[in-house]
Amino acid sequence: MGARERKRSAEKAKNEARSFSFKDGMQTFTDALTAKLPDIQTNIIVESIRRDGSGTWHIQGIRYGEQRSWQTAAVVLAAPADAVSSWLAPFAEDAAAALKSIPYAPVATLVSVWKREDIAHQLDGFGFLAPRLENLEILGTLFSSSMFDFRTDSDHAVLTTFIGGMRHPGLPYKSDEALLDIMTSDLSKLIHVKKPPLWTKINRHPRAIPQYTFGHLKRIERIDAIKQSFPGIFFCANWKGGIALGDCVKNGHAVAKETSAFLDNI
Repeated sequence: MGARERKRSAEKAKNEARSFSFKDGMQTFTDALTAKLPDIQTNIIVESIRRDGSGTWHIQGIRYGEQRSWQTAAVVLAAPADAVSSWLAPFAEDAAAALKSIPYAPVATLVSVWKREDIAHQLDGFGFLAPRLENLEILGTLFSSSMFDFRTDSDHAVLTTFIGGMRHPGLPYKSDEALLDIMTSDLSKLIHVKKPPLWTKINRHPRAIPQYTFGHLKRIERIDAIKQSFPGIFFCANWKGGIALGDCVKNGHAVAKETSAFLDNI
């Protein structure tokens, strides 16, 4: 969500909003959601979605090699833009095209553990973003153990570094060794690390962050327009309304209320 939209909705600016996490990691959040759901099925490859003349939605998919189907009065599509595009293409070509045009940035995340004595910087903050004019290969680094002191003891530091994005889309596909060298080199310049980290975990996300490029709001209007022609379809994903977890939670509540109101009126 942009600064203008935040101001309009009386939300805190991103530089004022508080970050949060969980002691045992972000999976705590999804585990709690799963525990509250009466019925959840995973490992399903959705093949098609359609709405018949009576207003019933039909979902066709494969689970563990077996064909499965579901019928429902409403469907909430909470998936990446390309997946939703493929489902809508047979009956909503313009919305599918709008979704397909949303670009995604690839990102590699490197979570690293360092001896505290090997970092000269005080790490007194949340971290930093590296602007393009600095000519660095990393996008930025979070001082994770400064943000959340339960991440490690006082003799160590945990840093989370991001590489790639739209600026360097090819870098996330480099070898682990190359990414480790990039991180260590850039951090030596910025926060004066003296040695390589003790341990690093690397994750690559080929489609990590949907980009809210020029014309994005018009794309969202084209997508949302199909709700008039096909009642009972709803969208909730980080390609609309903001990519941060807080934005996604807020949007989830809003879509849940919208869906519930629809079901109450049929």
